[in-house]
Amino acid sequence: MMLASLGEQTVGAVGLCAQFSSLMFAGYWGFVGGGMLFFAQYWGAKNDDGINRSFGLTLSFMMAVAVIFSFLALGVPEFIMNIYTDKPEIQQIGISYLRIVGFAYTCRFWRWR
Repeated sequence: MMLASLGEQTVGAVGLCAQFSSLMFAGYWGFVGGGMLFFAQYWGAKNDDGINRSFGLTLSFMMAVAVIFSFLALGVPEFIMNIYTDKPEIQQIGISYLRIVGFAYTCRFWRWR
């Protein structure tokens, strides 16, 4: 609704950037799901050291995902948008959008923590 008044190209560009963000969230939730399996096993065994190690490892991998996606969004947004579309107008809008939201990718990690 907020973007509809800006035109079709803007809505399309933001939609393509949302697909890139969805890849990041898939990586997050993959590590969270795997980490939860270990947390449950260690919790059942009353192994606090194992819980702490698996929690730290899960957070480390999630931060790595956040840093990689932030680097891609901030460092090479042209490459990312070129993967998703061949229309230069949409690419330019998406590039400027990725340069803004790329800073938030690592912030989303800290929100989970």
